[in-house]
Amino acid sequence: MVATEKQKQLYLFVPSQEKLKLLGELVGSTDSFFPLREGAYIGDLIEEVRITVKKRDEHGGKVSFTHLSEGELQMLTVLGLMRITRDDQCLFLLDEPDTHLKPDLEAALLRRY
Repeated sequence: MVATEKQKQLYLFVPSQEKLKLLGELVGSTDSFFPLREGAYIGDLIEEVRITVKKRDEHGGKVSFTHLSEGELQMLTVLGLMRITRDDQCLFLLDEPDTHLKPDLEAALLRRY
């Protein structure tokens, strides 16, 4: 990128879970979203995408990614990768999952997949 070129930024705020579901219906499945996003990156239409997710705890307070444990971050990464590649033949090798995943998260992961 040329130093004098201005970067354009687009922010998309999704205020509720209902609006997120509506957005999901418009975008389609991950099968269609990620190839479109990859094509835009390869075509130099998009340089970088950052996704920030904010969740509320049981008391309505915001929980940020910086407050998640290593195990919770690991679980989100694994589940995200499994979701994106669910129709592909993939092998995931988790090196020492017991060092990051809590036992209840390990059990839930094994039950689900």
